[in-house]
Amino acid sequence: MINKEEMIKILCKSYPGFRDRMVSRASDWMSEDGSILYIILIGSLSALVLERFTEGNYDNSDELFASVEALLENGDGQVREIIATGFLESMQNQTELPGKYWAPLLGRHATEFCRGMDEFHGVKTEGLRCYNV
Repeated sequence: MINKEEMIKILCKSYPGFRDRMVSRASDWMSEDGSILYIILIGSLSALVLERFTEGNYDNSDELFASVEALLENGDGQVREIIATGFLESMQNQTELPGKYWAPLLGRHATEFCRGMDEFHGVKTEGLRCYNV
């Protein structure tokens, strides 16, 4: 099982620029006692992705979304929760970029999570493959 520290390495490797974002925003995701607030940290990844996608920059998006899928499949319970809540829910809850621009990149596990959140909230995320059948 992949743990939180390995998760960060995987995400930094698969999405260049994430490490720099982490460093520049450390005060957002690190508490005064040095604890890492992983949900906020991974939420900053979704913000970076949205910024780039809005600019039309999809570089490394296949690698990132493959990593997200692998983390959902092979991560420990904490990693799965961090990815689902910090990344996927952030992507679903934002209003700057319609789902049709990012949801088709999701793998099976990520799509199922998003579909479950849609059912819970009574909405449909545009672009999820489970709705295009």
